[in-house]
Amino acid sequence: MYKKRLQIKIVQCLFDYILSVFITFTVSSLFLDYNLNVTLFFSLILGLFKVFGNYFFGAYQQLWRYTSLREVQNLGFNSLLIISGLSLCNFVFKLNVNSELIIFDGVLFFLGCSFLRIIRRLQVRAKLQNSKKTYLEPIRTLLVGGGESSNYLLKDLKKQLNIHVVGILDDDKTKLGAEINRVKILDTTDKLDLYIKTLNIKRVVIAIPSAKKEFIKNIVNTTRNAGISVKVLPSLQGYTQSGIEDNIHRFATDLQDLSDIKELEQKYIKKLQQKKNKHVLVTGGAGYIGSHLIKILLDNGYRVRLLDNFVYGREGIKEFEGHERLEIVEGDITNIRDIVKCVKDVDTVYALAAIVGDPACGLNAEETLNLNYEATKILIEAANFYNVRRFIFASSCSVYGATEEDVVTEDSALNPVSLYAKTRIMSEEVILERCGNVEPVIFRLSTVFGLSTRMRFDLVVNLLSAKGLVDGTFQVFGGKQWRPFVHCNDVARAFYLGGVSSSEQVKPIIFNLGGNNMNYTIGQVAEIIGNKLGQSVNIDLKEDAQDPRTYQVSFDRIKNSLGFEPVINLETGVQEMVDEIKNNERLKLYENDEFSNLKVLSKKLSSL
Repeated sequence: MYKKRLQIKIVQCLFDYILSVFITFTVSSLFLDYNLNVTLFFSLILGLFKVFGNYFFGAYQQLWRYTSLREVQNLGFNSLLIISGLSLCNFVFKLNVNSELIIFDGVLFFLGCSFLRIIRRLQVRAKLQNSKKTYLEPIRTLLVGGGESSNYLLKDLKKQLNIHVVGILDDDKTKLGAEINRVKILDTTDKLDLYIKTLNIKRVVIAIPSAKKEFIKNIVNTTRNAGISVKVLPSLQGYTQSGIEDNIHRFATDLQDLSDIKELEQKYIKKLQQKKNKHVLVTGGAGYIGSHLIKILLDNGYRVRLLDNFVYGREGIKEFEGHERLEIVEGDITNIRDIVKCVKDVDTVYALAAIVGDPACGLNAEETLNLNYEATKILIEAANFYNVRRFIFASSCSVYGATEEDVVTEDSALNPVSLYAKTRIMSEEVILERCGNVEPVIFRLSTVFGLSTRMRFDLVVNLLSAKGLVDGTFQVFGGKQWRPFVHCNDVARAFYLGGVSSSEQVKPIIFNLGGNNMNYTIGQVAEIIGNKLGQSVNIDLKEDAQDPRTYQVSFDRIKNSLGFEPVINLETGVQEMVDEIKNNERLKLYENDEFSNLKVLSKKLSSL
């Protein structure tokens, strides 16, 4: 990866150098009375000066395919510095070069570099678009309902390259044979099974907002029996936006639908419902964030069931063991028996258990998919079946990946660049597709830091703080990359708010979790840690960034909807950790396996 980035930088520098030589040679030949050889030599030297200036001031930090407005602004700033430097040299060495000529040359160089990057960006976009057209096979879709909902939906679907609506079914026989947006109403809904088979349908969409439950149930059951996916649209936006909008819930059978079965007596169902009051499930509750959430829930009078496989130990819940309102279940989120046992009588599910972070997910892709995606499917379907009221899921801001936006929001395009980020997106989609009557709340977490009873030192702020304090030095790569940060206790507070807030407050469903004042560059993070540690720490700044991604995140939605803002800033969180490490000999051994998800999982997988 490093070799590839270096090659890209060399190509960028070479293009800029050739461009600079051409511009300077042309301008000098036209406006200066120099010998041809002198002009060429002058152009070659000046080209080196310009490219060195661009490199020195960070114009080649981003991967070329991710060029953005920020990089053009950076080029403009560099050009001003180069023009200023040339003007100073002209004055000091009395070169007698016209100042307007220097400005003209510098402006042309800026415009030329910007043009090269615009061309590159368009090239990459065209390539991505062509790849989408080439590799995305259209999903053959059948609509149920020939009314206004289908009309508006079909207008939107014209923009979707990967969706092909082949027909419509409607029980109003006067509509048969008619067309809606050039799609024919084929037959009545009792022929659904026939058309699924004969037209090779891959998805059915029920676009009748006023449809009764029994009608939807019949359509859904027929579709499921045919082994294809089905979507129910109470509103119109969600189908074209991958189910991310609010109120896009797939119809699904729940426990109440089976109340007429003799073996499931009504009193059993009522008994489960009565147990739900202030009863919650936390998966991964012994973890870094979960231990904070357990405390908040217990302090607020909740009965808490904790499901964890304790692969990272029980240190996180040591202080709570034996609490009268805490039930600890040692189990696995991929085991359907464990899930059913834990879900059936709770009101709210907090889904924290997962393999977190790019390195840990990279250890075993199959295990990552199993824990981070397949387990989510089991959990959300069980929650829906047992009438769980709310399902709160821990996703990540890493889903935005290599973004071209300066500030991303919940509506920004997703561009994951790691397996971890992809599994978070897959889980988000399956939750929204299969949640049924459960209210889903998805939090996309910032980069988490801070002190916890289940401490981690494989997180950037925690690691740099420990290394700086214990070793007296730490390294920072790049430093200009922006990242959002949030304290682990603030994350737990936000999750609690997600569980107790009203249905209207959580209706946006997806929330970036953090605060607008918690966006920092890696360099700023290093500076804050350095200030807290004082003169005793040496910061080794490496120019090349190991991860060139850079983005800031907007947290307006969570602030406006849930009233959430972080209360622990970076300075306070770092000071808290430093103070604790100073007084805790165990934490000074920050390189021990127990403090690293990656090391613990590596050991576990190697023993399987």
